[in-house]
Amino acid sequence: MLLRGLVLLVAAALLCGCETARSGLGYSETVRKLGPPKAGQARVVVFREKGFGGIGDPDWEFSLDGTPIKGLKTGTYVYVDRPAGQHQFVAEEAALGVTRVDFSAQSGQTVFFVARSVSARAP
Repeated sequence: MLLRGLVLLVAAALLCGCETARSGLGYSETVRKLGPPKAGQARVVVFREKGFGGIGDPDWEFSLDGTPIKGLKTGTYVYVDRPAGQHQFVAEEAALGVTRVDFSAQSGQTVFFVARSVSARAP
């Protein structure tokens, strides 16, 4: 009986991690409040798709021009404003490697990235 109760408790804890609901402003509401980037600046926005966040749902590690950006969890977004020009976006996924994207952003432009988990078997 005690074992059955322990198994049910563990199962319930695992199921609670399956659906993570995030609250707060959506991207469109945030943009309306913030307005466009300042003159000479570009905005970089990274979205993380909704889905299984896992137990604890840790931040994904990524950086822009070598500066770590934190706070990207399942179903959320982060943004940073940077000077217009050349930039490098780097994302790391444990055991699957590193993705680097070099891009150029113009003043007033918003550049979007979507963070997705990739499978080692993906083409």
